[in-house]
Amino acid sequence: MQGVGFRPFIYDLAGRLGISGTVSNTTEGVFIKTGSLSYVELLDFIKNIREKSPDPSVIENISFKETGHRKYSGFIIENSTETENRFQLISPDIATCEKCIEDVFNSDDSRRYLYPFTNCTNCGPRFTIIKKMPYDRPYTTMDKFKMCSGCMTEYRDPSDRRFHAQPNACKKCGPELLLTDKTGNTVCSRDPIKRAAELLGEGGIIGIKSLGGFQIACDAASEKTVKKLRERKSRPAKPFAIMIGNIEWIRKHYRLSPEEASSLKSARAPIVLLRKNSSTYPLSCSVSFENKYEGIMLPYTPIHHILFKYMPGPLVMTSGNISEEPIASGNNDAKKRLKNICDYYLMHNREIYSRYDDSVIRIFMDKEMVLRRARGYAPYPIKINGHAGSRSVLATGAHEKNTFTILTRKYAISSQHIGDLDTYQSLEFFEDTLINYKSLFGLDEFDIVAHDMHPDYRSTKIARSSISSNMLFPVQHHMAHISSVIAENNLECPLLGFAWDGTGYGTDGKIWGSEIFEVSSNLDFIRIGHLIEKALPGSAATIKKPYRMAAVYLRQLWKRNNSNESLRDYIYNNMAY
Repeated sequence: MQGVGFRPFIYDLAGRLGISGTVSNTTEGVFIKTGSLSYVELLDFIKNIREKSPDPSVIENISFKETGHRKYSGFIIENSTETENRFQLISPDIATCEKCIEDVFNSDDSRRYLYPFTNCTNCGPRFTIIKKMPYDRPYTTMDKFKMCSGCMTEYRDPSDRRFHAQPNACKKCGPELLLTDKTGNTVCSRDPIKRAAELLGEGGIIGIKSLGGFQIACDAASEKTVKKLRERKSRPAKPFAIMIGNIEWIRKHYRLSPEEASSLKSARAPIVLLRKNSSTYPLSCSVSFENKYEGIMLPYTPIHHILFKYMPGPLVMTSGNISEEPIASGNNDAKKRLKNICDYYLMHNREIYSRYDDSVIRIFMDKEMVLRRARGYAPYPIKINGHAGSRSVLATGAHEKNTFTILTRKYAISSQHIGDLDTYQSLEFFEDTLINYKSLFGLDEFDIVAHDMHPDYRSTKIARSSISSNMLFPVQHHMAHISSVIAENNLECPLLGFAWDGTGYGTDGKIWGSEIFEVSSNLDFIRIGHLIEKALPGSAATIKKPYRMAAVYLRQLWKRNNSNESLRDYIYNNMAY
């Protein structure tokens, strides 16, 4: 897996074992050449690679062969090379590590004190800045920032934590921050982050350029400001996520299990759904209204950590977009699309090549349940048992809350959260992301394309336009849900599957919902139960307003029971509130 510090790890390991040779990145993996080793020494080297490799790394296979005797003097990291086989796994972005946080707040470190782009081999931007493989600085959006002598010394020093850290930078040579008003005029300040914190405290709404795109921040304790953000963002009811600078504040105001705390503090740093402690809840009621749960995250970039040096309380930290559109990632894009939402922008000049929302998880039965798979998780692969063929598969996903998945070799590689495919911007995001994934993972075309059965879904239309019809595989919506549960939990069939999540296009051309299937040992699905089909009052609008269907079924019960009451009184007297 590229971007996890594997070459520096091999360099260090070889030095400790007294092995001479070279290590390099290729577009199909890491290539190691060594001097003469005995069979026992070789097996010990391989054993150490497997057992001590960096945390995010994925070792698919280690193969070796003898190439003739050659003497090496010491061990070096060679330049990367491209090979015919272009498949390589890539690391997601990684939250700022503890050592880099220490550097940021170390006033004796003149190059990195309060520097908002501090990173090392173990943390920082990865997938969001990669333009092509292999993962080297010239192929990332850091290519325009030439390392100063201090950074270059760290980059070349095997004993340094920034040895071969591709995004390595400091105040002298790296990206820079800029604070502007909504019209693009620079807000003069020696410390843009400190000034942004002051503006947030005064009720301002600020667009902050983070790892994968813009976030919109405001004071989470100000009812007036949160209401203003809701109005501007056209988001009347959906809960906002919260960012806070320390976990002790979270422990005081939310119920926090060890597993939830571990996820919050992890290198993935997702938004974690936590149950409010109603007796101490201090935020604006408009953050999440009567919802018992709230999405909480800790700072995961130096920008965030520095911001909370100056911000005593929590911030609303929501996606930088207009409702139903993808997150804004470019500076000009943000100023254009968010001009009616943000009062100010805290921007920088490091390009985001792949836009990513924050991931959202919930702890269920002591394990992570991923609700939105994006930053920190995608494109981390999911190993699939039994698929090792040469054919590649694309699954284009559903129309709402879309992600697509690529199946190649023995991995399922799911994209980041794309969102609902209702707008031109979302479709463009889908298509750009698919092109990027094909390029980075070395795929020219797909042998099979799976899609939802609904003929009018945009994801279906994309599938039909990408491949010949004989290699298209339509999949029924609810059957896909049941199949995913079977795969994720490694369940044995036969079994009964219940999919009561709402609407989906059926095999008979009707809209299905609330389905029960009998699934055979061969994964054949037989529909054995469902709610009685009724006409949709208001057609497609009912899909997003399910109370309309509830009214239809209640009316049916009222007529069946020959009630003397009015329909209104019948509903009122027979429903539990």
